[in-house]
Amino acid sequence: MVEKRTDVYWTTLPNIPVPSSIYSDPNKYPVLAPCPNVSSYSRQTRIIETPFDLEIEPHFKYVEKINNYEFVNFTATSNDLQTENIWSPFTTLATGQDQWYDPLKSMFQISTPYIFVSEDKDLALNLMGLQSVETRNDYSQIGFIEARLNIGKMARSLAAPFAFQTIDGKAKFIKGQPLYKIVFNKPVRLHKISAGPLLQQWIDTNLSMTMYTKKTTRYNETIFKRKPKKMFNEIKNNIEYSEA
Repeated sequence: MVEKRTDVYWTTLPNIPVPSSIYSDPNKYPVLAPCPNVSSYSRQTRIIETPFDLEIEPHFKYVEKINNYEFVNFTATSNDLQTENIWSPFTTLATGQDQWYDPLKSMFQISTPYIFVSEDKDLALNLMGLQSVETRNDYSQIGFIEARLNIGKMARSLAAPFAFQTIDGKAKFIKGQPLYKIVFNKPVRLHKISAGPLLQQWIDTNLSMTMYTKKTTRYNETIFKRKPKKMFNEIKNNIEYSEA
């Protein structure tokens, strides 16, 4: 019996000053064992690749008055990005310290501006970190901050959030290597689309929401209500290609 797959439509965030071609198509997760449960997990999982080379490290200073270390800044280098473009909301972003779960575990994000949407109001997307054997990126001193998003109720661009586990850590990202995985709560089939005006209108209802307000979940109902009624007609007419 063929397992039913839910249609998911994806694109990258339109109208940003970064060429969309640096973001690879989401890759299917390999089937690692001849087991129905393993195969089902594979059909629910996709890999997002690292869009550019990056090395990043935090810097702290010891403050005698508080008898502890205090964050100073990050430094980062890249073989791909121009120096002036390493830090921006569309490439690499330092997470505000008020959002850190530990003042000694500095946090940052790599922008991966994918948008996933579905007509299934119960379809969720989970952002999950990788095991060391799944990537050549050096994650030995950072942890991935996992999250969950209902893509049937909002259109929100993704990012890869990390937290250093030490004050003198260093992380290295290699272009084209797996960055993180997205795991849907159902088997899916992905369709690449171009973003039309109705989808753009829905994206705008929560664009950069976390930069303007806290407790963003209180706006979820409003975002869902403002989904344009004919948006999925537009989306289906804008399919560029689909997974096999």
